[in-house]
Amino acid sequence: VVLIMDCFVGAATGAIKSISLRDSSFSNITTVRELDPKKDEITSMAFSGDDQTEILVAQLDRSLRLYDSVTGAISTLFSLEGEGRIRGLHVTKGQEIVTASDEGTVELWERSGEKRASVRVGDGELLAMGVNGEGSIAVSGKKLLLRTLDPATLKENWKSKNVRNDWLDLEVPIWDMQAKYSNDGKYIVTSTGTHEIRYYDPRAQKKPVKRMEWLEEPITALSVSQTSDWTVIAGNTKGEMAQFDLRKMLPNAKFKGQAGSVRCIQSHSSAPLIASCGIDRFVRVHDVNTRKLMHKVYCKARLNTLLLRDELTILSKMKEEDKEDWALMDSRKEEELIDEKEIKIEPEDEEDVWDAIEKEEEEEKEVVEVKDEGEEDEEEEEEEVQPMTKRRKITQKPKAKGKERKRKESEAEKEEDIQEIPVKRKKVVTNKRKGAEEIAKENKKRRK
Repeated sequence: VVLIMDCFVGAATGAIKSISLRDSSFSNITTVRELDPKKDEITSMAFSGDDQTEILVAQLDRSLRLYDSVTGAISTLFSLEGEGRIRGLHVTKGQEIVTASDEGTVELWERSGEKRASVRVGDGELLAMGVNGEGSIAVSGKKLLLRTLDPATLKENWKSKNVRNDWLDLEVPIWDMQAKYSNDGKYIVTSTGTHEIRYYDPRAQKKPVKRMEWLEEPITALSVSQTSDWTVIAGNTKGEMAQFDLRKMLPNAKFKGQAGSVRCIQSHSSAPLIASCGIDRFVRVHDVNTRKLMHKVYCKARLNTLLLRDELTILSKMKEEDKEDWALMDSRKEEELIDEKEIKIEPEDEEDVWDAIEKEEEEEKEVVEVKDEGEEDEEEEEEEVQPMTKRRKITQKPKAKGKERKRKESEAEKEEDIQEIPVKRKKVVTNKRKGAEEIAKENKKRRK
């Protein structure tokens, strides 16, 4: 029976675990009783093909093992000479294997174990390796400046410079912990042990184009979002994980849930999902858009690395839910259209409505209510006795008298207002003139 798994993790005990996010469960690929953590600890992992069914694993004793998820078989390919952990692992399109160890060596191997090329990039400790779509390799580490290598010959193509001294004029330590290429493969993003995120453009200059500080702990995990060219997700040794905008070099989101150092962050190739693991023994999957924790799986061991497949079981579930939502929306639209058809008024009904409105207007014109000042009390008494619907029809003569009275009253009021206004103005003006004359007389006396 072939089990469909969503991601694979490597533990510090040497166990390789496959995880199903739909069921929130995991299964051990290797037998835990036979493992020795001092030799079998998983230091790096990589997919060995586009179908993502084979997984290449590097162990602490520098041996490379291949796991086939279809058959469940595990085979040992070969072991590397020398000492130190294998920090970087990559399988090229020609099925060649690139390894980077912390002693500062980058090597190119065939699957049979034959060494094709080898180069020592520096005396420092190599901690990070990143590969873009074209195969270009970027390496950096502690006391090891960032540089790019040719994938065929491993020759150095570009080398960075350290940033300027700090405010005390002291040299800033060279301590890159992660190095990742952007989606287009032109830019490089690094995270440092001095809690900085740096953005390099090898075509423009050797020093970072942009840089920013985040909290005060070393940034141990870094991933470039596959759905956005300017989004980066980073995690540190405290358990903080956040999303950053490279255009503004500012954090714009935070992902909660981690309870220890974050060792690895992996972004999905097409969906807005990120998976993370660390020493708290949990694998968490967050939604980048909503920042919500979608899935959480306990794996019983400290986790070092993680690989996320392109085809996830939860994506098919999400697609099914989307189809159901679209079907519901279509059904609602059809119901609304049916309701609109039923509500539409026929032309005969519209003519009847307009005829009724015209009749009411004619009745209102014929019946007019006019209340005189002397007849108000009599009308109130009649309203108490007679119903409200009865109205008295008045001939045109009293109607004209009432209009003339109102017109005469309004004209009389206007004349009174007009007569009062100039009187008030004259009084004000005369008072002002008298006051001015008295003041002038007093001023003449003072001058004399």
